[in-house]
Amino acid sequence: MYLTIGEKIMIYRHRKNMSIAQLAKLVGVSEATISNYEHDKVSIGMDKIMKICAALDVPIDMVIDKKAEEEESFFPED
Repeated sequence: MYLTIGEKIMIYRHRKNMSIAQLAKLVGVSEATISNYEHDKVSIGMDKIMKICAALDVPIDMVIDKKAEEEESFFPED
């Protein structure tokens, strides 16, 4: 089972200790929009994915490529 783009965005945002409000401001969208992205309630255009990845300092392929997911551990280390 693969993580959705929204789930990956949420994980990377948490890793950066960034709030939804902070990410929304950097991306130029509302907090509700970021929440909808993270919960896969709406689709995300490539332009927004690029802005989100830039704000989170994450390569785009880590968010959209399923093969990259296999190489990345998405679960916190103990």
